[in-house]
Amino acid sequence: MRQPVQALDTLLAMKVLALHEGLRNSDRVVACILIEHFNRRTGRLDLSIERVAKLAELHTRTVIRAIERLVRLRLFRKVRHGGYSNRNRYEPNWQLFAELHGRWNKRFGRKSRTPESHGDGPQ
Repeated sequence: MRQPVQALDTLLAMKVLALHEGLRNSDRVVACILIEHFNRRTGRLDLSIERVAKLAELHTRTVIRAIERLVRLRLFRKVRHGGYSNRNRYEPNWQLFAELHGRWNKRFGRKSRTPESHGDGPQ
């Protein structure tokens, strides 16, 4: 079983989304909204398309296409549950985010940054 999602996990996911070459700007905005609304305590992410569209200031159809691309790229998993307001549940692929972050660091010769490695003092 995976450890609970930490604040660093969400930060690294945002970094991966910013650097991912296969995403359009609208995809990045939608993905960032989803990550921002992920509840680390409960592991839930239930936003309606309309709510995402309002927050992103995008048309609902644009949000639907963005979510389809994010799911196709395996960055998120969509689970239809038809609950309140016919919302879907979204699951960020934390393992893939970690792998992509590791590839980014390897590509640029960086060591993986963890909270423990930040003890160098002020810069």
